[in-house]
Amino acid sequence: MGILPWSFRKRSDFYADKHILITGGSSGIGKELARNVTEAGATVTLVARNKDRLRAAALELNPREPSASSSSRVYVYAADCSDPKAVDDMVAFVEEHYGPIDILVNCAGSAVGGYFESLDPCSFQDQMNSNYFTQVFPTHAIFKRMARRRAGHIVFTSSMAGQTPVFGQSAYVPTKYAVRGLAETVYHEAKPYNIDVTVVYPPDTDTPGLHQERSTMPPETLEISESGGLFSAEHVAKAIADGVRRKRFRVCIGFIGRLLGILTAGVTPGLSLLDVLVIPIARALTPFFVWDQNRIIRKGHAIRFPNTSTPQCPKPQQNAQSEPRSKPQLHEEPQQKQEPKQNMEPLQQKL
Repeated sequence: MGILPWSFRKRSDFYADKHILITGGSSGIGKELARNVTEAGATVTLVARNKDRLRAAALELNPREPSASSSSRVYVYAADCSDPKAVDDMVAFVEEHYGPIDILVNCAGSAVGGYFESLDPCSFQDQMNSNYFTQVFPTHAIFKRMARRRAGHIVFTSSMAGQTPVFGQSAYVPTKYAVRGLAETVYHEAKPYNIDVTVVYPPDTDTPGLHQERSTMPPETLEISESGGLFSAEHVAKAIADGVRRKRFRVCIGFIGRLLGILTAGVTPGLSLLDVLVIPIARALTPFFVWDQNRIIRKGHAIRFPNTSTPQCPKPQQNAQSEPRSKPQLHEEPQQKQEPKQNMEPLQQKL
């Protein structure tokens, strides 16, 4: 009888007095996760490029209710997480002023859709910078510090698109596969240092970033993505917080997401006996999903090229108005003019 209350209390106190750094935390999933853990007593540092959005997020999230934990605080730091030097400076400043980082949540990222032959070739490099290196550099900087303390937890954010290929997202999908590979490798390297690792595979989530992404998606991609459903940022953030609390390696969300997680598990860590037993059933359903995706693609092709059975390659949509190409934002927000790098400095005051 005494075990259950102790177990429940241990889980409910998991985030109390922990310092959590969330990249891409000024909006979307990152901000909702910050809300979730601050309500559980954690101190959070949000990192993103846009200072105004960071300030607004901190003012929104800082607990003011009398019932909130008095030790819970929200700090902000403006930095470009695709710049390794900027990330090293950020981590050093944050740990010196706000305390050791107990949990790192890599949530920065963006997405660009489009037909492969129509994409600007530089989009592929931009997407790697935005989605992969923004997770590599913070992890590398913080891993060494956690290893010295023999404690910590690192969270990577992949995607359902990091489990299965998606038509019309050839620049985005490989970056999420790369994040998965990074997470699985770091998992093994972190074990001797008592560092936990979690990789999250979010479905389509109702965030500002998704609305921007959908404006670049081909019609076929939009129709295919509907099969996975649309989830709120609050729902996804709660699933992440619960997965970290339970120290799960994989966090898959929704029925399709869990099915994909089992189907594409391979030799990934965290595979349960139940997952193994469900694999044959998931395999049996695979031909249906492949057939349905191919049906949508064929229908889209017939609409694009109604008078021919041979695919036609449209001209790449590159420099259409002879304007310089803007680098995509790192956090899930509508594109804005990038601030000069020399202005990237910590917002040192507690908001």
